[in-house]
Amino acid sequence: MDKRWSLQGMTALVTGGASGIGHAIVEELASFGARIHVCDISETLLNQSLSEWEKKGFQVSGSICDVSSRPERETLMQTVSSLFDGKLNILVNNVGVLRGKPTTEYVADDFSFHVSANLEAAFHFCQLSHPLLKASGHGSIVFMSSVAGVVSVDIGSIYGLTKGALNQLARNLACEWAKDGIRANAVAPNIVKTRQSQSFLEDVSLKEAYFGRTSLGRAGEPNEVASLVVFLCLPAASYITGQTICVDGGFTVNGAWNQLARSLACEWAKDGIRANSVAPNIVKTPQSQSYFDDVGFKEGMFGGTPLGRAGEPNEVASLVVFLCLPSASYITGQTICVDGGLTVNGFSYQPPQS
Repeated sequence: MDKRWSLQGMTALVTGGASGIGHAIVEELASFGARIHVCDISETLLNQSLSEWEKKGFQVSGSICDVSSRPERETLMQTVSSLFDGKLNILVNNVGVLRGKPTTEYVADDFSFHVSANLEAAFHFCQLSHPLLKASGHGSIVFMSSVAGVVSVDIGSIYGLTKGALNQLARNLACEWAKDGIRANAVAPNIVKTRQSQSFLEDVSLKEAYFGRTSLGRAGEPNEVASLVVFLCLPAASYITGQTICVDGGFTVNGAWNQLARSLACEWAKDGIRANSVAPNIVKTPQSQSYFDDVGFKEGMFGGTPLGRAGEPNEVASLVVFLCLPSASYITGQTICVDGGLTVNGFSYQPPQS
């Protein structure tokens, strides 16, 4: 297999990986050759999953961890550092909790419940894993966000708040940690068929109304989310950073914008056709050579690009091909930047050394 499409020899930590989307992410990572450590709050689910993965020959270990506990997060990262000799290639912040209520009915405990598990845990795991990701030479962070962090979804404002914050954190870390060889992206799913979403999917009228707004007209499958998460961790995705990518069957673009890809994603979904756009930064081609010959322009352009360089044609091609694969079957109507972080880098300043 082309090394750009392999995770052989790489290491990963997946939080909340014993069930649902997290379980699918672990399986996808393992199938690409990664060694994985999983944490989960449920000892029963974790043991069941570890037994299942052992039978499949996957290299997966696991720990019990309540990610809302700071001491438990610190203990987990000590375990990961020991297991992987102080190096980590992939961090997937997958854990998420939800208490759906009208905003006026939330109490202080609801706020702390969401923020501690959904946001504070992810932020702290990034801090703790930074030296390990940096030591690996090629680190990738993926945050499990939600369409509720992109548009308003009537499932709880605090939940949406925490997911939107993760999208911004991905942009910040993409810019701040690019110099350390670390990329950061967020994946924002629509409703996905898991045990947690079962009650929603059993409400016929709610289901019909919601998926009537979703271009592909259905919920996503866990492996349709997992495929994007794993793609973002591959060397083939080496020029994608700071992005929030929706895996939502066209939900967030239906009726919102009129760009061609978004319009066709909505109009032609009934015909089994998906449409997406890929937006590269300057790429090394004969057509762009004059830009590279202009030293001032080159310094200005790439000074604002967190990864500090132009893209390679195959770094754009890899995303184009991924979007055409069956594993990208729930991604439509998206504009995804392959730009080394240029479009998310508002402003950064490094004071002169005294």
